Amino acid sequence: AVMGQNWVGQVDLTNFPYAQATYLHSSRATQPTALTPFGELWVDTSQPVIAPQIGLGLHIVAVPVSLELVGTLIHTQAVIEMPGQTFQLTNGLDVTMGL
Repeated sequence: AVMGQNWVGQVDLTNFPYAQATYLHSSRATQPTALTPFGELWVDTSQPVIAPQIGLGLHIVAVPVSLELVGTLIHTQAVIEMPGQTFQLTNGLDVTMGL
């Protein structure tokens, strides 16, 4: 992700045609993989970088200009919400902050 620009994340909903929303979570830390009824949880939700982003597949995050963030590794993972309040966790994605 580049400082002062938007970072765009796209959740592939090809296998989830009835998805109602996606929630993008970010953290400075991973956790030991936790198996949940919704899949494997990779990010440590107790250390969010930003509030969860809500969308429908597309997530646009404004990256602040902060030299302290250069080189920081941010761990992200999305949750797909489907009808009946059922959820599916996606794979994780690591993003390095840069200039």
